[in-house]
Amino acid sequence: MRTERQQELLNAAVNIVAKEGFSRLTIRKVAAAVGVTEPAVYRHFPHKLALLTAILEDLQSAVIPHFQKLAVADGTPEQLVSGFIDGLFSELTNKPAFAPLVFSEEAFHSEPQLRPMLLSMMRENLAILGSSFARLQSRGLFRKDIGHEKMALITMGTIRLTVTRSMLTGRAERLSDQAVDLADTFVHLFSVKEYVVS
Repeated sequence: MRTERQQELLNAAVNIVAKEGFSRLTIRKVAAAVGVTEPAVYRHFPHKLALLTAILEDLQSAVIPHFQKLAVADGTPEQLVSGFIDGLFSELTNKPAFAPLVFSEEAFHSEPQLRPMLLSMMRENLAILGSSFARLQSRGLFRKDIGHEKMALITMGTIRLTVTRSMLTGRAERLSDQAVDLADTFVHLFSVKEYVVS
């Protein structure tokens, strides 16, 4: 469990990444943002990579419930998919530093040491999402002629492109504005015909 000071330092790091990007995050900037010395930051996080790793851990803890909820919640495909997309996009909107960590190439170029962790997170998220789709298929809500792994890949790829486009437009294309159309598209692609609302 993190101390109050560690969380304060992490929050400062997240704000710097959100405003300036990965390449501009430094221990010096984190220290200045919190009003402490650099050695004080190093006592909690020995290097920048440790800060970024902690941010990724927070991100994974925040998004995993959205992937899991898709399979266990009750409702029509429209309700389930809308709840999933709305929840995920709200999370990314409320914590803007999370989006470039997972949905941008910057993380790979800026900190190559993060690649194994990011790859592991991507695989875990795809597996959980695929498992959620498999459960929806077994409940007769989603079609079975498309494999659940492919559904997960299509969904994650589309979400990534939507988030990246939002970031590239300086968030002029807001995720909340894209959520309904995106959810409707997934429902039309994946639901069995009797559940698709025209």
